[in-house]
Amino acid sequence: MFVEGRSLRGQDLGRSLTPADNGLRVGGGILDLALAGSLVRQGGVSAAARLQKYAAVERAGFASAATTERAGFGAIAPYASRTPNLPEVATMAQMLENKWIPHVQGITITDRTIRFADMFRLSQAANIEFGLTKELMNGRAVYRLYSGGPNALAMPGIRNIGHTHPSGNQVPSNTDIRSINEAFLDAVQSNPLARLPHRRVIWGSGPADSTFYYPNVLR
Repeated sequence: MFVEGRSLRGQDLGRSLTPADNGLRVGGGILDLALAGSLVRQGGVSAAARLQKYAAVERAGFASAATTERAGFGAIAPYASRTPNLPEVATMAQMLENKWIPHVQGITITDRTIRFADMFRLSQAANIEFGLTKELMNGRAVYRLYSGGPNALAMPGIRNIGHTHPSGNQVPSNTDIRSINEAFLDAVQSNPLARLPHRRVIWGSGPADSTFYYPNVLR
């Protein structure tokens, strides 16, 4: 688990991913468990309901920082607009060359291998966060790339591989932790033995410039 202010790093953080991957390895790190107490349902609201509320606010596009502050998610800059006439699929080379912005609708990336360094370069060029997922489309596993704002990003709850921090901040934000917590609680509702999820913050273009983080709630 990730405990705010600390991070867990494995030995294979900078490796590229291919569609053959069925899961991410944790490398040689030691899991740091936050024994913070038992899970409490706040106000009787289910994890699924909280997750839906969170996703709805994020997918609204963050029209203003005030909107997100009223919703309880802090001050978040608006999302960058989607590039007009963006194709449905692209390569990472095309994304970098054209500096395309996929927004929350996303774009399918056809590369068999996705380099985190390319994601970070794209993120720095636009000064916004980019995120990568692996999803099933028409029965086929594909990579999907999404973008948000300078300090925020909304992605589907499908296999979330990681997202960038263009600022170079190596630590997951409170919103990052809230998101993975809600996804974990939702999964546990359906399956009490659900596997502990983990995601990455990609904060540089070097081969080891990413940080794993985990939920900090107990099932």
